[in-house]
Amino acid sequence: MKKKFNLLMMYVMLFIVSRCGKQDNTVKDCSFEYFPPAIGLALNCEINSFMEGVSTYSDCCNAYIIKGIVLDKIEYGLKIELLEDLKGNFPENIDTFIVWGDGDAFIELNRLDNLSLYNKQNTLIMHLVPAFDQSHERPDLEWLKKMEWLEKPEDYTTIPCAFSVLKLSNGYVKGCILPSDDKNLEYKNYILRLNDFENLLKITLK
Repeated sequence: MKKKFNLLMMYVMLFIVSRCGKQDNTVKDCSFEYFPPAIGLALNCEINSFMEGVSTYSDCCNAYIIKGIVLDKIEYGLKIELLEDLKGNFPENIDTFIVWGDGDAFIELNRLDNLSLYNKQNTLIMHLVPAFDQSHERPDLEWLKKMEWLEKPEDYTTIPCAFSVLKLSNGYVKGCILPSDDKNLEYKNYILRLNDFENLLKITLK
């Protein structure tokens, strides 16, 4: 077990070194891509790990990283209570909010996280962006605006084409944190101590 952990930490350090050349600290308001509909199970984008997604959108003022607890399930989304703003830019005075993941019946956005897998009281680390107004994209959905399960501009979503949700339990973070170190696997789950994860996150955000 110790040998396996040491190998994982070596891979973490290689990922950190690969980040050292990033110098652009410009903060900007980003427009997140919503990709064309997927055909079958094939996504129209390259799959990114959590940290790859964080790196891609690190300079976006409207990309957030939070720690939260699940209060309830809503169709393909979750009602979340904010525990901690890990990036330091989450909107003030918002304590609870809705996050949508994979499972949109009307517009396929290539989101990778199936939020129905999580239960009430689970603690999650989430990489989020603001939801967009689906009724604008699909005027025929205007009548659905009052439906609880329709995404609204005040909600949040996971990142398209990047794993955006990790589970925190007993001091360990689990999920697709890093790129796969196995050439036969496009992605894989890792387990990191919370302290190691937080240090890696800080470096990735620089």
